[in-house]
Amino acid sequence: MCTVLPTIYGSEVWYGGRRKPSASHGYNRNRLVSTRLGPLIEKTNKVMVLAARGVLPAWRTAPTASVLRDAGLPSGSTALEHARIRFALRLRTLDAAHPLVRRLETPILPWQRATKLRCADTLIPYAPRPVLAQPHFSPGCRTDPTEGSTKEAAAEQFNTWWSQLSDNTITVFSDGSEQYKDGAKLVGYGYAIYRGQSLVRTGSGAINSISHVFDAEAIGALKGLQCALEILRPLDEHIWMCIDSTSVIWCMRANASNTSQWAFLECHALIDQFKVGIRWSPGHMGIEGNETADELADAGANEGRMDDDRFGRAHNQRNRHNGKGPCRRCDL
Repeated sequence: MCTVLPTIYGSEVWYGGRRKPSASHGYNRNRLVSTRLGPLIEKTNKVMVLAARGVLPAWRTAPTASVLRDAGLPSGSTALEHARIRFALRLRTLDAAHPLVRRLETPILPWQRATKLRCADTLIPYAPRPVLAQPHFSPGCRTDPTEGSTKEAAAEQFNTWWSQLSDNTITVFSDGSEQYKDGAKLVGYGYAIYRGQSLVRTGSGAINSISHVFDAEAIGALKGLQCALEILRPLDEHIWMCIDSTSVIWCMRANASNTSQWAFLECHALIDQFKVGIRWSPGHMGIEGNETADELADAGANEGRMDDDRFGRAHNQRNRHNGKGPCRRCDL
């Protein structure tokens, strides 16, 4: 990393790929032409190879590809492309008032060609921009959800606690599912709501295939909490969200992540308003509510039904694995 970072520093300014839209008019308009950056890319590659040979006892005749592989270093062109995709991800996570975002939103005229900034912006699919929100602090926001316990011990403690709950206590179990079927990726969520130890409501659904199970866990927790509030009675004493993902619990108790931020922010408002408790329920440990939510999540993913337009959108953090799909005016 001591070699890679200084070598590609500032490459977002000058590196826009090996090809770019032609500036000429007529039949050559928008045709991809060379950026003539070959010499700079070659210099970057030489630095990487020199660093790799400096740390490995390799012969001078050793193939460059094998030397870079053994040293764990990328080639110059690969490092530049990765930096470009990281820059594209950064553009997707900027606030709407950022100067670069304003430049991206300015309409492009028909006779203009896309800039490096616009080309980089098209490398990642559309996703809602994160909003600037105040830090969120709630009880336990700095406490490890596992409290240092193993899954076995935590599951036993949870079952003991849950079996003693009265009928005036609502528990919301939620889960997410990510699976592949016939080459297609399916992502869904499910939730099960209990009053005491009696199942009173269930639900499931799907989200877009670009997302991952983390997004499904967050959205499932939100949908389950919203459903629990619909059946809330005046005599009900408390609502508990029982989640098997510690990452989701961290974001529920503290600050929302960039991915599926809207779901966490809506949960924050409901949690603070109704004094909802959050508890870790280890997954796949025989906990009744968890097993029910897990089955519902699998069913929701296979069902493919989205009941909210936001579920069909991409999520920023997951887009880092999908740096592709340039527009007609841009190059790879």
